[in-house]
Amino acid sequence: MNQKSIIRLCNIIGIISILLLLYWVFVYISMEVFGFKVFERNITDTFYASVIGILSLMSGALMINIMLNLTRIANKHNADTEPPSVSRHKKPVIFAFALSFPLIFAFLYAGDKLTANQKKAFLISSAKELIQDNPEKVQQLSDYIYNLQYLSKTNNAIRLLSEIDENFPSIAIVVADTVENTKVFLKFGVAYNAEKDTVLPDKKSYLFPTSKDEKAYLLEVFTKQFREPLFSAYDGKYELYYPFLYKGKMIVLYFSDHQYYGKIGS
Repeated sequence: MNQKSIIRLCNIIGIISILLLLYWVFVYISMEVFGFKVFERNITDTFYASVIGILSLMSGALMINIMLNLTRIANKHNADTEPPSVSRHKKPVIFAFALSFPLIFAFLYAGDKLTANQKKAFLISSAKELIQDNPEKVQQLSDYIYNLQYLSKTNNAIRLLSEIDENFPSIAIVVADTVENTKVFLKFGVAYNAEKDTVLPDKKSYLFPTSKDEKAYLLEVFTKQFREPLFSAYDGKYELYYPFLYKGKMIVLYFSDHQYYGKIGS
């Protein structure tokens, strides 16, 4: 293989490296800006590390190209010219290259939706399993009266349920109440040393801030006994409101989880 062939090969490698780098930047920006969670941890970490290999390949091809071109110039053999490209072959390549970006974005979007749907199914099954397997704990949670006894029992029950499985998401209870004659929602999760409290905390410390849509949903749950779960997913954060009626008392199980990686490849 002569110098001219090596230079041509280096040019090809350099162009491929540039294209790979463009794709890498596009995928990275899409995942960071839109919060797509597509691939499982090993694949995601490999993707982030691959930029080092791409840059190394590009740098190596560039250095070899520069050195060989300088050698050709020194030997006065730089008069060689590349055969002119045929323009009719460029248009399909440019079109395919431009089309690849929306296709990649669509793939990332679909992968993120797949991850969210799998997480939704997991959270709903977790809620059903929790209610079916722990009737005594569910009874304790549903007997809502704002006093120290309820806070202590709820804290112990949620702590136990959270520790059953290390993969179990964060659990809390959402109830409807009033503060200063205003309808509000309170959320009870695992509190540090709640069983040692001797003074009843202010209800305001348990206020659960909600968005407009969440507030409308919870009002429908507690006033009309609406029992359809509500799931939301954004930037790797997953939330599930799972209402259930127990002996005429409506409460909402609130599951939340944060996931840094997707499910494809797992």
